[in-house]
Amino acid sequence: MTKNEKTILVAWDFSQYAEYALSHALFYSEQTGFDIYLLHTVKDKSLVKDTQAALDKSVQEIWEHEGKKVKTIVKISNMSDGLKEAAQELNSLMIFGGLPGFKGLQRFIGHYVMNAITGSIIPSVVVQQPKLKTDQLTIICPIDHSRQSKTNLAWVQEFAKNCNPKIYLVYPDCDYSLRNELVSSNLKFSRNYLKRFDIKYEEEKLTCQNFKLSMLNFAENKHADLILNATKKESRFNNFFFKSENYSLMANDKQIPVMSIRPQEGLWKYGKFY
Repeated sequence: MTKNEKTILVAWDFSQYAEYALSHALFYSEQTGFDIYLLHTVKDKSLVKDTQAALDKSVQEIWEHEGKKVKTIVKISNMSDGLKEAAQELNSLMIFGGLPGFKGLQRFIGHYVMNAITGSIIPSVVVQQPKLKTDQLTIICPIDHSRQSKTNLAWVQEFAKNCNPKIYLVYPDCDYSLRNELVSSNLKFSRNYLKRFDIKYEEEKLTCQNFKLSMLNFAENKHADLILNATKKESRFNNFFFKSENYSLMANDKQIPVMSIRPQEGLWKYGKFY
């Protein structure tokens, strides 16, 4: 791998959900030609040899079942730091991780995979089921009143360069004037941005009362592969007592994959507009 080549990173814990994440990563790899790396973290150096042997076995099984070659990397670290180090070292474009849903306190503080990948500055995709068997990528790009929602557009552009996706721009139909003005302003910016890069898309106006639920229902009806989510910073203290808005979307009941994008930081290495 040369310094300028990008890669795709998969959080690999040998589980069924890691395999789900891999199925999505394989699709993006086919579209972009980027190498896939499976990352596993260990707590102690003494575990590296056995872990590498297990990873080599996974690589062989993937080759036998999928006919695809993947690479591996082991980090002596926790998952969060390991993903950060590996993503920077391998020049990763995206991180994929599988999520088995929420149970008990996980509903409030999150699953370890989600906590790890949402803490990364590299955009990360949380998946709960295998990639739909379609040839075209279908993306839901929400634009609301917030400034950071425009961050999603840079990744629409990134996908459009490689995957020829079907793009839906969805936005809330707000009742009160100030928020409606902000939505209208962001929507105007979005149209101009996509037009500038000659990116084809469709628009859909959704109810403002429960925009997230309306978006998920729309995404399900369109058999969407991905929802873009400019991740808002949330207090860990609040997340312990209240269900996190970010986690709630990423662990959605429709099991639609969600890409977590940290505004500004998540785009620093690609020179985007935000």
